[in-house]
Amino acid sequence: MVHEVRRFTKNLVWLALVSMAGGCAYFYGGSVKEHVAQLDPNKPVSVRREAVIWLGDNTGRLLQSDKERLVKVLGAVLENDEDTLTRCYAATAIAKIGVTSGVKYLRSALRDRQYMVRWDAVKALARMKAVEARGDLTRVARNDPSVDVRVAAVQALGELKCRESIPDLIGFLSDDEESVVLAAQRSLVKATGRDFGLNQEAWRNWWEKGAPPEKPKPAAKQKRRWLRFWRSKPSKKKPAQEGKSR
Repeated sequence: MVHEVRRFTKNLVWLALVSMAGGCAYFYGGSVKEHVAQLDPNKPVSVRREAVIWLGDNTGRLLQSDKERLVKVLGAVLENDEDTLTRCYAATAIAKIGVTSGVKYLRSALRDRQYMVRWDAVKALARMKAVEARGDLTRVARNDPSVDVRVAAVQALGELKCRESIPDLIGFLSDDEESVVLAAQRSLVKATGRDFGLNQEAWRNWWEKGAPPEKPKPAAKQKRRWLRFWRSKPSKKKPAQEGKSR
C-alpha cells in the first residue's frame, strides 16, 4: 500500500513538472518536450537514461527561463528516480545546463544512498564552481563512507579556489587515506599557486604568515635562436689576395 501511494505521489509530481516544462517545446521542433516526456518514471530505464543525457547535451540555446524550468524537472529526477544511473546522468545534465538554481538539487544529492550519485553530484558542483556548496563539500570530504567520493570532494575544493577552503585542505594532508592526501596536495597547488609538496608544517607556516604570494622570478634573457646560430657560425670569407708584382 505504501509503495502504491508513493508511486501515485511521484506521478502527480511528474505531471505537474511536465506541464511546467511545456513552454520549452518550441525549441528543436518540440524535441525538448518529447524528451522530457520520456522521463516519466513508468518509462523503461534505458529510455529515461537516454532522455536525461540528451537534455544535458542539447539545451544550451534555451532561454534562461526555459533552463530554469528544465532544471526543476531534472532536479525531480535526481531526487526521485529509482535508477542509480539515471540520477547520475541528471546530476551531470544539471551542471551542463549551468543554472545556479540547480545547485540546491546537487547539494541534496550529496546525501544520496548510492556513492555513484554522490560522486557525480560532487563533480557537478565543481564544474559549476558552486562556492556556496563549500561547506557541504568539506563535510563530504571528511565523512563520506566512500574514499572515491572523498577524493572527488577534495579535488572539488581545489577547483573552487576558495580561500576559506585552504585550512581544510591543509588538514587533509594528514588523512589516513593516501589518495586523499595526494588529492589535497594537488588541490592546494591549484588553489594557491604554491607548492610545498606533502609537508603539512610548511603549508601551515605559509598560511599563518598570511599566505604571501610567491616572488616572481626574473625573466631569463634569451637570445634569438637565429642570432645565436649566426654568431656561432664560422666565417667563410677568404682573406684578400695581395696584388701581383708586375
